[in-house]
Amino acid sequence: MSLEWRREVPESEAAAHGALSEDIPYGLRISDDCQRLEVDPVEDKALMLMMELLVQDFSYSSIVSDLHERAFACEMGKPWTRVALFK
Repeated sequence: MSLEWRREVPESEAAAHGALSEDIPYGLRISDDCQRLEVDPVEDKALMLMMELLVQDFSYSSIVSDLHERAFACEMGKPWTRVALFK
């Protein structure tokens, strides 16, 4: 189980120029020095599995089942769905 807390930020506290304003793509993470994005090894492994199974013409439902069996989590720790896989 996970917990997420969000709040609205007043314009006076808006992010500085160059700050991240978008979600980080699946398969990447913020580096330890917070200066760049780097490959997330676990998510990268899940992406490679997805691509391998897609090339082998597995259905989206089969790929989702395989991801669950191998305990790969989707973004934010959510379970995989066919829609999330497609995106």
